[in-house]
Amino acid sequence: MAKETPVDVQIVERAMKDVGFRAALKKDPRAAIEKEFKVKLAKKVKVVVHEEGDNIWHIVIPKAQADVELSDVELKEVAGGSCCTCGRSTHQTFTCK
Repeated sequence: MAKETPVDVQIVERAMKDVGFRAALKKDPRAAIEKEFKVKLAKKVKVVVHEEGDNIWHIVIPKAQADVELSDVELKEVAGGSCCTCGRSTHQTFTCK
């Protein structure tokens, strides 16, 4: 079974290929997404688009989860110290060699 590409990744990919969509996304992100992906976003959802520049670095972090308990399997995975991108052992580095 093929894994579906997350919608945020689809939006970025489309914006990188289509300058018209990119401009529309920057001007009115809600309308651009609804039109391009033929969806209707809930009124309570606020869409914010940030464009990186030479001197701007945007970091998006997930919302905090209150008191999340990890399962034994998840604890073993975390304790294993493997790199999330290549699976090799790491000591809290950003890149794996």
